[in-house]
Formats: sequence, structure tokens, C-alpha cells
Amino acid sequence: VAFSASGEGFADEDEDPDPKRQRRHSVGSQLLETLSLELGLSTEQVGELSGQKDSIQSDRELKGKISSLIQELRRHVGQHISSSQSITDGLRRILTPHQVAKFLVWVERNQRSMDMLNTMFSEDVE
Repeated sequence: VAFSASGEGFADEDEDPDPKRQRRHSVGSQLLETLSLELGLSTEQVGELSGQKDSIQSDRELKGKISSLIQELRRHVGQHISSSQSITDGLRRILTPHQVAKFLVWVERNQRSMDMLNTMFSEDVE
């Protein structure tokens, strides 16, 4: 026995054929029932709280998307670090240690020029 989807009264748990969703619904209904008893909620309050399900589900979906984006960002950052290391290793094979140090200082001081240079290189690749 559980609260109905509308939060009014009780409903049979066989409303949804998906077993995972049924379990989540059942756990959520049990939690809402317990909360209702603990807080002494009115039927109207239970209905309004039950109406928050869509917002909670939307928030869960957003959290999932954010988590996926963070994982993708971590992967891209890792690729960028690896690529930057390869470029630096290449420079070290071509330049003397003193020239590498001067170049890295120049890059730090002239970030705008580097951005423009990177843009030009990326346009050549395309």
C-alpha cells in the first residue's frame, strides 16, 4: 500500500510495470507516509509534497547531466595536459634549456599573442 501518484489517499503499487520505478515509488511513498505521520501533515500538505516529485526528478536528471559533463570535462582536461606535455617535450628537443625557459616566460607574458597564434594554427588545420 502506498500514496497515490496524486498524493491523495492510497493506491495499488502495480500502477507502473517497471520494477525499479515501482520500488522507487514504493520507497518514496513509504518515506512520505512516515514523514506525514512524524510531522502530522494534513492530506492537503501530503498532496502538495507529493506534487514535488516532478521537480525532484528534474533535479536528479540535471544532476546526472552535470555529472556526465564533469566527467567529459575531466577527460578533455587530461587530453589537453597530455597534448601540452607533448608540445613542451618537442620544444625541449629543438631548443636549448635556456631558450625553453625564455619561451615559457614569453608565453606567460604574451597570452594574447599565443591565443591569436593558436587561432591561426587551428584555422590552418581545418
